[in-house]
Amino acid sequence: MTKDDKTPLKPYQSARNLPSYQKMSKELKGLKTASLLVARRERPKIRQIERDLQALAENVDRFYARLGERNWVYDDKLPTEFIGEVLDAGSGAAAEARLISAYGVEGFLEGRVADLRYREEWSARDGQLARALRHYRANEFDSCALHLIAVMDGFVNDFRSGERRGLHARDADEMVAWDSVVGHHLGLTHALRTFRKVIKKRMDEEVFELYRHGIVHGSVVRFDNVVVATKAWNMLFAVEDWARATEAAEQPEEPEPTLGELAKDIWRYATETEYRERFAAITYEASDAGFWELGVVKKATAFLESWRNGRWGLVVDAISPKILRVWNSNGQGVERVKGIYELHPLDYFEISSVEFSQAHVAVLRGDASIGGESGRMEIRWLHMNPHGGLALPGDKGAVWYLAVFAPRTFINKRDCAGQPPGHALVCQGSRGSRRRIETSRYLRQ
Repeated sequence: MTKDDKTPLKPYQSARNLPSYQKMSKELKGLKTASLLVARRERPKIRQIERDLQALAENVDRFYARLGERNWVYDDKLPTEFIGEVLDAGSGAAAEARLISAYGVEGFLEGRVADLRYREEWSARDGQLARALRHYRANEFDSCALHLIAVMDGFVNDFRSGERRGLHARDADEMVAWDSVVGHHLGLTHALRTFRKVIKKRMDEEVFELYRHGIVHGSVVRFDNVVVATKAWNMLFAVEDWARATEAAEQPEEPEPTLGELAKDIWRYATETEYRERFAAITYEASDAGFWELGVVKKATAFLESWRNGRWGLVVDAISPKILRVWNSNGQGVERVKGIYELHPLDYFEISSVEFSQAHVAVLRGDASIGGESGRMEIRWLHMNPHGGLALPGDKGAVWYLAVFAPRTFINKRDCAGQPPGHALVCQGSRGSRRRIETSRYLRQ
């Protein structure tokens, strides 16, 4: 099925049924057939991409086989390292527990919530999202779930101004996500059947499902647990994926690429994969020679100084083009930036180091006072090429952008030392090797 089909969408039986999977498989097969266009040294890369594509689809299907009946949804931004651990956990109960622990990692939900703010429909409910997050961190799970139910209902109601109906009023068939892993037959539409279940008789036993009707109307009285609250977060992110998939389905079908264009794409993917695999973390201190000439340090310094001085037109330069396209379409780019950062004035900052923790990622550290709160500053940056993809060494016009732009996430409220094992993923970057690598030219871009 293509996006131009008028046939009603149906959930996908497997990730292998997704249009993007089938399209890429077809393109790879075409490249292998047209072997004269592909250099011999590139053919192993094509085979590796095929294996990666198959492994991704297999992981999606394994996730749903393990957790779909428990009403968990695989969303597009679940980190692959989490998924691997979830699938290796064993039984459905063990996999569920591991998935929930991933949501509990400090910084995970904060980053995911910050990513939502590019949409006006989410950002209008920023206060509720912030309260839901505070309640979740305080183990006040029933309050968290209630906030998130209201946020999801409101978002879906606002998503299409000509169709004012909340999530609770939508049939499952209306929430099929085109070409998205949440569109799996055990994904969002499956979870919505439980979400929308009408429960009129009071249930006194503790529940572990997100029964919206019973929770909102008071017939479900014992839902104050981490499972229900985490399922609410999980569904909220799946709803965002549904919205993005719905918008993508409305875009014109792209023309079929030529074999030459496919070969270039394969080379790009293989080069990026190879670069990620050989990348070793490296940290530069402010006292190191050439520190202040590093591209990300110059970009971060300009951003912080502009923020401190209220020069909002320059602060905009740190926001990724994807987010700005949405804001600027409403003529609100600079105003949105001003509204966000003016509420959190930057009184002081001092940069002490930058760690290139992963390929394409830099973590700037130092001290700062933001909105009256002082502490260790930690800001993540992404290196992107002019086409919106992650940059490779030598890419012309590559620019550093904020990975997360929410000011409240820039102050690291506690050090990694002494954190429980479940928080290790947040801190692993700070323990990275300082070995100098051959990408110094790239890091200075």
